Amino acid sequence: MREAGVLTERVGIGGLKPLKHFEARDIIVEVRRALSSSHSIHVFGASSKLLRYPRVIESADSMDSQVYEFRRQRRENVHDWKTTLIHYLRFRQEVEDALEKKENPRIEAQQSLGTF
Repeated sequence: MREAGVLTERVGIGGLKPLKHFEARDIIVEVRRALSSSHSIHVFGASSKLLRYPRVIESADSMDSQVYEFRRQRRENVHDWKTTLIHYLRFRQEVEDALEKKENPRIEAQQSLGTF
């Protein structure tokens, strides 16, 4: 990226879904290792299983996921906001539980409309 002149302060990592969790972990850790601390890393489409790896938590500055929505669509063919919210809140609890175990001050919790 440096050589091509496209390296910015923010770097996104995506397309990890088809990979095994340890492969995704290794990519995230290697990207962090290759970049200076002045670069922030965002992981797109992170699964809750990725949060089980302390090195992933330490390497990424931010993550997003719609695992809760994919789970809901797979389990139920219902497309209403209440069901989506329930699945989101369950997923959020999984994420919070994983982050509590890591006690990483770099990670900030995100508020959602579902908590109001």
